[in-house]
Amino acid sequence: MDTPLFSAMFSFIGVFYAVTVPATIVLILTLLFIPAMHQPGAKARDVSHAIYCYLMQTIGVLLMTAGALPTLISVLAGVSLESSTYFSLLLLFAVGGWIFLWHEALAEEIPGPSRVVIQSIFVMLFQIIGHMAILVWGLSLLITFFTGIPEEAGWWILPAVMIAYGLLVTWCAHGAQTILPHNAFAVFKLNPPAVPQKTVAARKKTKTVTKARRATSKTKTPKATPKKKSAVRARRAVPKTTRKTTKKAPAKRKTPTKKTSSKKQKR
Repeated sequence: MDTPLFSAMFSFIGVFYAVTVPATIVLILTLLFIPAMHQPGAKARDVSHAIYCYLMQTIGVLLMTAGALPTLISVLAGVSLESSTYFSLLLLFAVGGWIFLWHEALAEEIPGPSRVVIQSIFVMLFQIIGHMAILVWGLSLLITFFTGIPEEAGWWILPAVMIAYGLLVTWCAHGAQTILPHNAFAVFKLNPPAVPQKTVAARKKTKTVTKARRATSKTKTPKATPKKKSAVRARRAVPKTTRKTTKKAPAKRKTPTKKTSSKKQKR
């Protein structure tokens, strides 16, 4: 039995998106893994966890944007919405903020080498979004001034809100960029993998110790003077037979004197 849902799922467009969307997601994740794994000390499990956390933070930011911008535009334009619409927008903003803060706390627990590249890409993405919003809506505002200001009231609200949104996003991304290390992408060089810092420090320590030992050995062994050298040479020139060996004479033993009694002396 053919149903509209079944025909929509297995149509050409449905099959096309069913193949291309997962392939695109896998490709994006692979492209994120490649630079992140080149960072010294990065682990695959931590990198995958960092990708998950920052993707969820991106979804949280999008939900907060979807809840905040329509509410702000409607308030500035003086258009009253229904209470259910305001509640829905508020719920979107609250859920987006909760998702963002929760996954930001999870991302802070990941080791630095595993998340520094993903964090840099996340920050640069929102920098690009902020600058594009400022550029596009600023140009539209200037073009509106040059071509003629429309007569309808509130024409400036949407460009002003979007420019303010771009400035806010750019400022937040710039504040997050100051926390990042400056050498986040310094590993992409045609050099061999970097040696751990412990081995480098141990090598430097051994070099300094050997240098100190050589310096002390040089100072402890004094150079022979010319007089001593000539005396050593003259001693070596004398044959061994002419050298006199003096031996100490054995010490004489003292014979004990027997004490005679006083009677014997009188006799």
